[in-house]
Amino acid sequence: MRALLIGLAVGALLPAAVSAQDIPLVPGTLEFAPIGGASIPFGDFNLVAEPGYGIGGTLSFYVMPNLAVGAGAAYNSYGLDVDPTNTASLSMWEFTGHAKYLLIPGPVSPYLKGTAGLYRQSFEAEGSPAASSSDLGVGGGMGIQLHIPGSQFGIFGESVVNVAFTENTNTTYYTLRAGLNFTKSVR
Repeated sequence: MRALLIGLAVGALLPAAVSAQDIPLVPGTLEFAPIGGASIPFGDFNLVAEPGYGIGGTLSFYVMPNLAVGAGAAYNSYGLDVDPTNTASLSMWEFTGHAKYLLIPGPVSPYLKGTAGLYRQSFEAEGSPAASSSDLGVGGGMGIQLHIPGSQFGIFGESVVNVAFTENTNTTYYTLRAGLNFTKSVR
């Protein structure tokens, strides 16, 4: 019972303590973030693709202390379940705009993220012509960023579900990414 009361007290006081600290991201702050992590197909996409990796970067501009808008590009590479010789490749480029809403602006900030943009799939196999398609898509997820007080640096981790509206079906995959934040006030 004592542990439950302590947990409830900490849970109630933590948001107030975090929001009472310096707010490191003021309107006019520009943030660059190189990213990398896992890219996991699911749904119909999981029938042909194996989990892979993704790398990329985002650029965000804070219009309010808790709201950033920006753009990003990422490359995702997957293995294929149907290729025992490993001579085929499947990849997905993401070119998206995003909005990031910090739930608690401060040095430790959980956030929600929404994306929309262009998703470009490419398939290549030895002995057959390459195939590709460019489709619109959306994504949504959550993450947490930790800003180092008194510096322009931080780290973050996020998970996003992406859906590309491909012909006849949707291509759905889940990304688990981490990265560094570099911030600079441009005002």
